[in-house]
Amino acid sequence: MTALRGRLKTLAGYSGAMFAIALPVMFQSAAEYIFVFTDMAFVGQYDQRGLSALNNAMAPFFAVMSFFFALTQGVTILVSQRLGAGRTRAARRTAETALFYINIASWAVGIFWEIAAQPVLELMGAHGDTLKTSVEYLKILALQFLTLGLGATAGCLFQALGKTVPVMATVIAKSVLNVILNWVLIFGHWGSPELGVAGSALGTALSTVIFDLVLVGVLFTAKYRRTFHLRWRAIFKPKTALFGQVLKLGVPVGFEYMLWTGGQAVLIALVNRVDTVSSGWFGVLNTLMVLSIQVYNGIGVATLVLIGRASGAGDKKKVRYLSAYGMASAMAACVLVGAVFVLWPHAVLSLFLTDPAARTELIPLLWLSAVIMFFKALNIIAGNSLRGTGDTLWMMYTQAGGTVIIIGVAAWLVFGLHWGITALMIAVLVDELCRGVVNEAKFLSK
Repeated sequence: MTALRGRLKTLAGYSGAMFAIALPVMFQSAAEYIFVFTDMAFVGQYDQRGLSALNNAMAPFFAVMSFFFALTQGVTILVSQRLGAGRTRAARRTAETALFYINIASWAVGIFWEIAAQPVLELMGAHGDTLKTSVEYLKILALQFLTLGLGATAGCLFQALGKTVPVMATVIAKSVLNVILNWVLIFGHWGSPELGVAGSALGTALSTVIFDLVLVGVLFTAKYRRTFHLRWRAIFKPKTALFGQVLKLGVPVGFEYMLWTGGQAVLIALVNRVDTVSSGWFGVLNTLMVLSIQVYNGIGVATLVLIGRASGAGDKKKVRYLSAYGMASAMAACVLVGAVFVLWPHAVLSLFLTDPAARTELIPLLWLSAVIMFFKALNIIAGNSLRGTGDTLWMMYTQAGGTVIIIGVAAWLVFGLHWGITALMIAVLVDELCRGVVNEAKFLSK
């Protein structure tokens, strides 16, 4: 009985620590989902042809941006581990160095898109009005890279500190502003010119720039300076060797993310050869699958941060327990989201599609999305558990294999069996299933 009470007390401690981090991140993720969702929903209501332009632009955009965001994963892992080991000064110096270099990387990514938007989209198979609209959207959207490096690094530092409420608050405010700006700029309300798809990009870029600056400002307020005193002068004197450590962890994550998003871009390029309307529909289904990820993304972040601290402290038993608890919580979240997809498919799809016939055609694929999300959860929690221990290379290796699988299966089903958008969804299912099982097995073997 005493042993049982001890285990329950330990479980309660894990629950409290995990959800203190996870719940604000879950609300933050929901707000980020609304942020992405807003562009697609408003553009879909304005002109459904714009969905194809949006999806063609977003796939390569996130393929490149994912590498940039992966650098912040290296910061989160290093700062968490150093705080867990009691090395607060080393954690602070890592953060100061990261703020400098990641912002430089952000400017470089923004310049890349201003120069390379059209060639990249042409390689994807976009053409005609879709190409023109996609290029315009992408070049405007790239303005957010003026401040994205600062905002992303500040966000990952708050996560490493276990203080996720400021990130949640700024993301919610950003999403509200994005809704307002999209409504005004796309449709031409309140005296604004009617900018259509370009208005969506401008609203998103402005919202991001404003609240990136707000989040960095919060990081330097007196409340957080008392516990983690970052120094402006030190930021402009970065230690290159420390950023090398960030790169060592972050670059494999970056290649992993680029391989995944690159695979998604290839899927869209494949279906573009057959039917450009289907690429827009695939974007709708992808956006809805992202909803499930946002629900349990907070659990994944908490798993990474807490395992990072436990790993830094050398507590292997706690590492295993935290991963198992995170996995169970993520699966429970998938049950809730999957139930919504299965029980109210028309209501869910009507957020993007006004045509009842199109919604009816996509319902079976929405149900398939409900199955896929469980394998995504397995993959994400297993991956964050591995990253928390400092192993970021393994996920890159399995993602490389997964990219080969997803492109090969999709090409065979699209061109061999002529299954169209169904082929893409089956390819996603096979990829997530294989990688989820392999990554969890790797973590358990450690």
